[in-house]
Amino acid sequence: MGIAAARRPEFDGAGELEPNRPNTSVGGLAGTQPRVPLLSYTMTSPQGVCLVININKYSASSGFNCRPGSELDVTRIKEVFGRLDFELRVAEDLPAYDIDKLLHEVAIEEEIMHHGCFVCFLMAHGNEKSIFGSNGNALELNRILETFQSDICPGLLGKPKIFFVQACRGQTIEVCEESTDSAPMERRFSPKGSDFLVCRSSTKDSPAYRNSTTGSFFVQTVCNEIEKHHSDEDIKEIMTRVNAQMERARFPIHSTIACTISEFTCTLTKKCLLKPLYQ
Repeated sequence: MGIAAARRPEFDGAGELEPNRPNTSVGGLAGTQPRVPLLSYTMTSPQGVCLVININKYSASSGFNCRPGSELDVTRIKEVFGRLDFELRVAEDLPAYDIDKLLHEVAIEEEIMHHGCFVCFLMAHGNEKSIFGSNGNALELNRILETFQSDICPGLLGKPKIFFVQACRGQTIEVCEESTDSAPMERRFSPKGSDFLVCRSSTKDSPAYRNSTTGSFFVQTVCNEIEKHHSDEDIKEIMTRVNAQMERARFPIHSTIACTISEFTCTLTKKCLLKPLYQ
């Protein structure tokens, strides 16, 4: 790891970077660091690929039920992201191996070097760590995200990579107190895990909810909020709105009323606006 002669870095809790000496290598102490302006990611036309992977039909041997209503989510995504100048690609009912293969093929495409953004919807049965292909085999989310890190996908270095995951993370139903889908040229170097936004339809151990006649509440809400606010808010602000809508939603489950909330993790380093370049 690194150059043999280089000094081993220290970590919080294990010691100071330089004992008895302030770290001035990147602007000094916190109180004296210069303000870093919050920039926006560079926009392009088209904005980028919007890849939709939807598993609606599962094989009989998979052990999973089919996911009726998910086709409505695909329709809504195509409607919204088509208007936002994304290049739409839809893949449905793939086994786990083919999902993995498709993602790697997209990651190494030369075309994405000319795009400013990448969006991926993953809609399937799942658990905390994985989604399940149509054959019932698991594909870990960490593997999916690593596929688009800069060492494998240099074309998206320094560019936003946005993932929306509609899948269960567990089966613990939360009951409501008032009453499931189990780089810009100037930036040459970047940590591999930077510039990601991963949005999930529920929190840890919780199911995701889908209606066979209206689609999944998470995906439909994401599309609605992006459609309404893409021209004046960045994606993190929009996803906070999605969280608020999810928190208010109520889901009749058997004899009780369940509630949930979506969740996102973010390593974006700039504002990410989804307003088309020519609008």
